[in-house]
Order: sequence, then structure tokens, then C-alpha cells
Amino acid sequence: SVLKSTMTKNDCHNADKRQWELSLLKKMMAENISQIPAVAGYYVHYNEDLVHGKEGFWYVKSHDRYIPKAITSATDYKANQTKWNAWYYAPLKAKKGTWVRPYYNANATMNLISYGMPVYIEGEFCAIIGIDLSFETLAHYFNHISVYQSGKALLTDHQFNTLSESVTISSVTEIKGID
Repeated sequence: SVLKSTMTKNDCHNADKRQWELSLLKKMMAENISQIPAVAGYYVHYNEDLVHGKEGFWYVKSHDRYIPKAITSATDYKANQTKWNAWYYAPLKAKKGTWVRPYYNANATMNLISYGMPVYIEGEFCAIIGIDLSFETLAHYFNHISVYQSGKALLTDHQFNTLSESVTISSVTEIKGID
């Protein structure tokens, strides 16, 4: 990531350097993400313990353009209150890029599936960088997919719970045995 390649551990503690990085990331993400229809938002959220508050950005798609929204403090909720902050704590706990189960985001007023990547610089957690996908847009794609002549397309979580499907199925267990 850009943060890893241009920042040092000391830079994570430097407000001016973080702001410079945020401006660079805003531009890069806006240029690249605007081409992906299912992306409903994108964000960078610095480690609140490190920066002593909330710092970063969050852009949400509205009428085919991305508008800035106020970022939510991840520490306003406990780490186990995943309904509100899984976009932050799930990747942090996994220490790698992580998909979050669909959830309703009241601030974005839509159902989202988030992918977040924690950024560690010299072993210190510095930030989460992520995207939000519109669950409705993904479900729309899956509702119009056919696999061969009679196949089914399913969007499932890691436990094979069906999140969206192209046709009605009688049981998720039908797919558990398929390699």
C-alpha cells in the first residue's frame, strides 16, 4: 500500500505527514474506485489510539458521485459490537485483509459488505484502508447469473450461509459437498 511504501513508524505519529498521506490516498482511491460500479464507498481510518481521536476519510456514493461523510469513531463501540464496527475490528483482529458480513450502515443508509486491510508500519498498527460494496448491487448481479444450463450462482459467507442466489434452492447443504 501507499502508506507502507511512503511512511515510517514516526510518520504515523506526525499529523502533517498523515494529512499529506490522506490527500494522496483520497486522489488515488477516487481515480481507481470510481470505475467499479458496486463500490458504494471507500475509507482510510487511522488508529485512534495512535492519533488520539478519529482521523481519516470516508466517501460514499450518492447519485453516481462520491461525497465525503463524517467518519465514525471505531472506539465509540466495543470491539465485540460488530454490528457497528466490524469494518474496523475484523481486519484488525485478523491482521490481514478481511471481508465483513453484510450489515446495514445507518450513516450511508444502505446495506454494505466491507473489505478492510490493516496497515502495519514497522510492526505498529497505523490505519485501516477499505471499501464498502453495495449489497443490493452485488445481489442484483447474482440474481442475473446462470451457470451452464441449469446451474445456480450463490453468494455465501465462509460458513456457507446464503446471502444472495440466482434461483431458489431447497437447502444450502446441497453445495457443501462440492469442491
